[in-house]
Amino acid sequence: MVKKKKAQVSSLREDVCGGTGRAEVLELFSQEEMNGKARMFKRIILQPGTTFGAHIHHDEIELYYILSGEVVTGEPGKGEVLHEGDVTCTREEEAHFLRNETAETAELIAIILGVGTVENI
Repeated sequence: MVKKKKAQVSSLREDVCGGTGRAEVLELFSQEEMNGKARMFKRIILQPGTTFGAHIHHDEIELYYILSGEVVTGEPGKGEVLHEGDVTCTREEEAHFLRNETAETAELIAIILGVGTVENI
């Protein structure tokens, strides 16, 4: 399946998972387009100061690939700075967050494998 850029749906999300700020989210493929095998495949642009609150994935894992800028992610209280080209995998039942603490936008690819649930903490 090929999906041209003009067919990809963009939206603005605010205060994701109890966080603060605004993120532009571009849906690369929907859950239905991935035959229900994965919940999310998106390009995310985090505005300066934007945070995704701490949350846990049940029965799924989340991957981030940093395209540009700098983000902090990891377990609450144990964040690690990621830069362009860095990648992270948060396994099921592990808590994590995402923050752009810089004055520049940050861009990443986010993939959720599996179709479970998310619990804000």
